[in-house]
Amino acid sequence: CPQYSTVPYNNFGFQYPRTGHGSILYTIFCPPPSCSINNNRSYARNRLKGKLNAGRTYCVKFYVNISNNSTYGISNFAIYFGDDLIDTITKCTIPLTYLVPQIQNQASNIIIDTLSWNLISGTFVASGQEKHLIIGNFNPDTTTNMLFFNPTNSPLIATDALIDDVSCIDIDLPAYTGRDTFAIAGDSVFLGRQPDVGIDEACIWYKMPNMTTPIDTVAGFWVKPSGITKYVVRQEICGNVKWDTVTIYESALGLNDLGLVRNDLRIYPVPAKDELMLHWNSEEDEKEFTKAEILNSLGRTQTEIELSYINRQATITTKALANGGYVLILEQEKNPAFRQAQGPGGKTVRKRFVISR
Repeated sequence: CPQYSTVPYNNFGFQYPRTGHGSILYTIFCPPPSCSINNNRSYARNRLKGKLNAGRTYCVKFYVNISNNSTYGISNFAIYFGDDLIDTITKCTIPLTYLVPQIQNQASNIIIDTLSWNLISGTFVASGQEKHLIIGNFNPDTTTNMLFFNPTNSPLIATDALIDDVSCIDIDLPAYTGRDTFAIAGDSVFLGRQPDVGIDEACIWYKMPNMTTPIDTVAGFWVKPSGITKYVVRQEICGNVKWDTVTIYESALGLNDLGLVRNDLRIYPVPAKDELMLHWNSEEDEKEFTKAEILNSLGRTQTEIELSYINRQATITTKALANGGYVLILEQEKNPAFRQAQGPGGKTVRKRFVISR
């Protein structure tokens, strides 16, 4: 509609989008006689970007703002997830009371805010058949929770709402920083996932060792590391917090160093308890990898070890480590003849392991 095309100005007031360049604006509640005898409410509908997995729990979020011309605020904001049968809906101006929304705002949370964006969130278990979502007020007029707040257009009874930043994310989505890699000094490296609605604000990034001051809030971004640099992401989806860590190594040789000896080292048992065993396939590696470091899931050093091998095998005592996931890092003492070309450090091998007692 032409009257909706100018952001932030529109025929119903003034509001900047929460993010991006636009938002949804529609009438969510307008009973007779303020509107026509057949009611005049609307519903926003969209096809999901991907299939939901049956039995998985999803975190759903969206933001609401009430237009300046509205006379009433309501609490009945909800989302219904459905299959292709949604295509059979032909009357979208009446209460769709036969649909039972999976996500519903609390009845006591009547939204009258015309300035700020208000978060509505919830979780549901998917059936695996969901293909579309509908946002609206599914309650009859008589059970719609409303509150008079704006006398400007009285006696009109109407609520026009703006909706922005709708997201549906698996609550158990792993935090993701990306794989450990090498970068030539001055080059850029992309960390994390591609930015997207919902996941962006769920992620907070830190550059080790500073775990107090975030460097960004986004699913993924470009960095220009110098030397050996460690990054940590904290991801919180509907209260479910996960962490991940990535290390960027500086090397003039580029990516070939990373996997060179990764498969030559075996660690066991899995999971470990009080001891972690290391076994090299090559006697040469046994001589060169003599130092180890253990990091916890936050990228913090737990212990540093001098390794002593017998028949290419070494033992690390892990009694002091609590249950959880860790990363074992072994750095090679480089041949001095290659230091000028490759820098001060040698090849690095990283292996993840778990302590479970």
